[in-house]
Amino acid sequence: MLYIFNYDIIFNMLHRNFLLIVSGPMGGGKSTSSKGLHKVLPRTILIEPDYIKYTISDYKNTSSRYSNDILNIIINNCEYFLSKNFNVIVDNSIQQDKYIKLLRNLTSKTNSLFYIIQVEASIKTCLSRVIKRKIHKSINKVPLFKIKYRIKSYLTKKKSADFLFNSERENINEMIEKILGYINKIK
Repeated sequence: MLYIFNYDIIFNMLHRNFLLIVSGPMGGGKSTSSKGLHKVLPRTILIEPDYIKYTISDYKNTSSRYSNDILNIIINNCEYFLSKNFNVIVDNSIQQDKYIKLLRNLTSKTNSLFYIIQVEASIKTCLSRVIKRKIHKSINKVPLFKIKYRIKSYLTKKKSADFLFNSERENINEMIEKILGYINKIK
């Protein structure tokens, strides 16, 4: 992928750090968007909760046993990096209001900005992307109907986001350019 952006916008973004949650269903385009932003933004940390989950030796994708621990690890990492004046991108669909509130409060405490970007696609596209990638072995253990149910339930829930993208209609460069412009305008 080729990323060419207006570096004046990126330079202006360095004056105040931010926490950006990139949210969406499985296969919606969260990771592609997060990684694209991470590549073009200096002094930015990318936190990928899926990789945190899979470092736990007995983690099961079908269990919520470690959900609170994983979310607390995310919050602690965000707090640390924001306090060191890094930008933080969290690639995940954190849907629990109490954690969104904690992260929002964290940005107040560290004088950082807070954004939620929603990246979506149709159920059919999300499902096809999930089937193609099979990055983690545990995704193969989850029945297809459950994956489809999770995608559908995510897409039908009411979400509050600062910006919404459809990854079927916009390419990655367009999405990143718009996100950068939006963040820069708010700063």
